[in-house]
Amino acid sequence: MIQAVIFDLDGTLLNTLQDLYLCTNQVLKYYHCPEKSMDEVRSYLGNGIKALLEKALPEQQKHLLDAVYDQFLPLYEKHKADHTKPYPHILSLLNTLKQKKMKMAIVSNKIDSAVKELCIPLFGEYLSVMLGETPTRLKKPNPDMVYEALKQLQVDKDQALFVGDSETDVLTAKNANMRVCGVSWGFRGKDVLKQMNVDFLIDEPMELLNIIEKENQK
Repeated sequence: MIQAVIFDLDGTLLNTLQDLYLCTNQVLKYYHCPEKSMDEVRSYLGNGIKALLEKALPEQQKHLLDAVYDQFLPLYEKHKADHTKPYPHILSLLNTLKQKKMKMAIVSNKIDSAVKELCIPLFGEYLSVMLGETPTRLKKPNPDMVYEALKQLQVDKDQALFVGDSETDVLTAKNANMRVCGVSWGFRGKDVLKQMNVDFLIDEPMELLNIIEKENQK
């Protein structure tokens, strides 16, 4: 029985790639580092901002990571919503799940304040549990964030489904001993998710409704 869905944010609900790409290259350019392509930045996503920047920095300039990170944060804070928007049909999916009384949460390796600032205006009418990285909250793939979401939703892990687009999301679900549904429209694609042995794989948001219905008929 599935009574709750826990969503990843970037690459699952929100297409945040362009704003992350532009801000990353702006700070790289400031430190005279080679800029990265959109595909390169996409491949770096999934483990939080610091991991993104560490991968983007040339080997000989890794020592600049803390300085680059400190400059990136206020820049992204200012521009995080310039081009970011929900993927097609995401709002329809969330609305339908809400009508079906499905409990929902978002867990993200984004900084907690950014998660709430992005999600409350877009998704606040559908769900209220939105969790991001804090100094005391371990990032995915550690399952702590998922456990906190389950606690707030008052649902057992066996009654929940994790939905995400990356290796980090699949590992998070497996570390929490949860079922996981991969989404092919995000930052990794179908082949990577198949290799990770996800329980379900969908190409379009509304397909999630069919999975939940079938699981709840068992």
